[in-house]
Amino acid sequence: MHLGIDFGTSYTKLGYINKGRFINLAGPDAQIPSLAVYLPNQGKLYFGKIARRLNEPGAAPARFFKLELKRNPDFRLGEFTLTDIIKEYFMFLRDEYIEPGGEKIDSVTVSVPNYFGLRARSILLQAVSTAFAVPEVYLLPEPVAALLGYNYEQPVRYLDGEILCIDIGGGTTDFSFVSLSRRRNEIVMESQFQIGHDAFSGSELDRGVLRLILNPLFKMQHSREIPAPIISEKNLPGGERYWYNRLMAIAEEVKIRMSRQDTAYFNIPGFYREDSLVFSLSAEIFMAQLDSIFSRLQHYIIHQVRERAKYLGLFREGRFSLDYLLLLGGASQTRGIEQLIADLCPGPEIISPPDLSFNVVRGLCLWKQEEAPAIINVKSIYPFNFYIEKWDETKTGTVLQKIPFDTDNLELDIGSRYKIFTVPLDSPYNLAHQPGRLKLRVYELAQGDPGASLQHFMGQDLVLQLDCPAINSDMVDLYLNLGNSSIELGEGHTVSPIPGVNPGADFFARQETMLEYLSLYPGTNPELRRDYAEYLQQSSGQDYSMLLMFKLLAFLQLL
Repeated sequence: MHLGIDFGTSYTKLGYINKGRFINLAGPDAQIPSLAVYLPNQGKLYFGKIARRLNEPGAAPARFFKLELKRNPDFRLGEFTLTDIIKEYFMFLRDEYIEPGGEKIDSVTVSVPNYFGLRARSILLQAVSTAFAVPEVYLLPEPVAALLGYNYEQPVRYLDGEILCIDIGGGTTDFSFVSLSRRRNEIVMESQFQIGHDAFSGSELDRGVLRLILNPLFKMQHSREIPAPIISEKNLPGGERYWYNRLMAIAEEVKIRMSRQDTAYFNIPGFYREDSLVFSLSAEIFMAQLDSIFSRLQHYIIHQVRERAKYLGLFREGRFSLDYLLLLGGASQTRGIEQLIADLCPGPEIISPPDLSFNVVRGLCLWKQEEAPAIINVKSIYPFNFYIEKWDETKTGTVLQKIPFDTDNLELDIGSRYKIFTVPLDSPYNLAHQPGRLKLRVYELAQGDPGASLQHFMGQDLVLQLDCPAINSDMVDLYLNLGNSSIELGEGHTVSPIPGVNPGADFFARQETMLEYLSLYPGTNPELRRDYAEYLQQSSGQDYSMLLMFKLLAFLQLL
């Protein structure tokens, strides 16, 4: 079995292709909620549909926990790090949906947004490799999987040329410019970016239905509003979280029915606690009430998508110079969205896959398989720049220097390895204090981010950390390995894992860095520095109260 996992922000889909037929492994519901809930009294994580139904006091939920890979890799649920949560989630998928079928897994391909950096990708790769124990694990950009799935199902209407993919999912809306050449057997990911889940997405539309349509109707019929914590989704106790999930499911059903009908009648017993809700809703009122949310999509396309298209030479004289616009995602079928996009994106023909539910996961199943269309090369503009830490001119502190590897314009094969920098051992880039050692730190920052400084990074974007005995060479080459989602040394040299795969190591490394900074100041007590160093060597270094004591004592001495 060549397993495909469409790991979405709101839902996950998974399956494989057998003799040309797609096999859905998620069961009758077709999709699994990408939801984690931590129960402190059990010290345990729950996922999927079970997590959605939990009504326990003190339950800590993590909706859209996939997004934490991009915005907060240090996220935790109780004792579980983000790495733990992702790993446990894929093990849950294995145990609940895949192993019961009894099929042997030969390879796994997982969808990944192109705007995920090396740290996020590495966490995904490690989690999938641990959960499924197979030698072949691939990460494939979501738009590429969507195009593979579409062209496999629609060979007569094969998409070719310059394409804009708009994927309106439950958690985010993603925009991707993709160049597909059937003649060269090549797909190039030009760029991918997103509107956040709280600006425009399927879940934000559902929240809008709840806030702007259902709550006013409920107040009109029962002279009281749904409690504010439910409407704002803030500080929800366990019991109210159950009602929030129920009301959001009702809001989603209203949204879906209004996509198919001009007028709909609803009779919802037990809408909130003992009170029902009965109403009729017209398409005109539905659209008018959600106008403020739709305007966010309009603003983003005008001010972000068009500007990116101009930069790529794909928007001229008020029109997109594209061959197709591929509209994806379950929420893309919401009433009014296709017409809004048609008005804002004049030029290309708008196409949606006949099977929106499984289009992406079908493409994932095809990756590297004989049944796949003849697209063998996938390249990407990697949307990050790299920075290396080095001593400043006085060697009393460190600064960051941009590595001159032109990710802005290079089309990189997603499975290849590229030399990005050469480090002379006797240079400011070697941060080691002791002779005969090599110490390097490399960071990455998304393109377009205005500043790069040690204060800006704060250890969150560290993609290479090396501290080892010096090697038998005057130079060390650094490589970007996109297939392994890592920065590596040249042949014959090893490197520690990317922080995030082992958050404890990342935390410990930051304490060592703090000790180095203290050592630069002659005013600090040498005995205090020695005790601090001994503590780091003799323990895990993660008793924060003890570490805070050392730092406060050093700070007081400096004052």
